Amino acid sequence: EMKLFKQSFEETVSGPNVLKSVWLRKSNKPVLSVLMVKRPDEEQPRLYRGMNVEVSLPTGSLCAERNVIGTALAADPGLRREDFRM
Repeated sequence: EMKLFKQSFEETVSGPNVLKSVWLRKSNKPVLSVLMVKRPDEEQPRLYRGMNVEVSLPTGSLCAERNVIGTALAADPGLRREDFRM
């Protein structure tokens, strides 16, 4: 999944977009992350993608790892810590 995410990201960055000029304007260094979630009642694990976001706000940036955890929780608020797979 990480290889697919990286490939998709690189394709997006190579085309016309505002990713680096708006969302990565401080470091210009993207960080990608993938989180695997497996609930006990599910046969297959789910994969979530995240990336760092650098906004011009007092709070600063959001790291890729926090972003992907938030994405997973937004998709399924009932997730438990035990559902995350390393």
